[in-house]
Amino acid sequence: MSPHLRCQSASKKVTIEYKSALTSATLKGKFTSKPFGKGTLAGKANLPLFTITFKPKGGTFLLVLKGAPSGEKIKATWTISKGTGKYKKIKGKGKGTGTTDGDFKLTGTASY
Repeated sequence: MSPHLRCQSASKKVTIEYKSALTSATLKGKFTSKPFGKGTLAGKANLPLFTITFKPKGGTFLLVLKGAPSGEKIKATWTISKGTGKYKKIKGKGKGTGTTDGDFKLTGTASY
């Protein structure tokens, strides 16, 4: 194989559900997901952006959620651009819905 060719990992469907508490623009919470499993999350909110580090087993990844509240509901888009450990080369994107109470469901695709 040429040193210039890299194997690309297959894109995986992603579903992440999380509950977070927002205190002084700081997010903390727990999540369950496919394919990442369970873990914790922490981040910052600077509307309309939420910058969240997810910590599943085997590494971390940074997800940026962009969305603004409309009443009690939030519709958003998200991207994943970097990670650590087994998620070091992760890339992903998708959509999500949530509430101002901190309940979110994100769907999309990611490769790592």
